[in-house]
Amino acid sequence: MTLVGGTLAASSGSTPIFDGARITWSGTATSGDSVRITYALTPSAGLGFMQPQTNTVLIEGGVAPVTRIATASMARIVYLPHLMRAFTP
Repeated sequence: MTLVGGTLAASSGSTPIFDGARITWSGTATSGDSVRITYALTPSAGLGFMQPQTNTVLIEGGVAPVTRIATASMARIVYLPHLMRAFTP
């Protein structure tokens, strides 16, 4: 996957950093606060049909680290022509 330029942002704290493989953010979030990290990715040219891409988030700094995982697959849609023979409206 490739990060789409200009899409990486945080709702508060420092600007997230993309090192080519991972996005990191550093900042403070107090109880009741939320921080949203936003970005857009585009699939690589060699991505296979329905090959799963996993996004793993590790949140540290609280009582215990928290991990969240989301998986997406790119589907290819093909529209075939609709042929009709001997059709009378």
